[in-house]
Amino acid sequence: MSAQKPHTMAEFLRVPGVGSKKAEQYGRDFLRLIAAYEKD
Repeated sequence: MSAQKPHTMAEFLRVPGVGSKKAEQYGRDFLRLIAAYEKD
């Protein structure tokens, strides 16, 4: 996750170990956190 830094749900789904269930449960939160991290 930290190496790929996905910015969209499609990119998030390409992360190894992430499937539709994890994307649905955690995707938005991870994408928001990654965006906030990159902003700082």
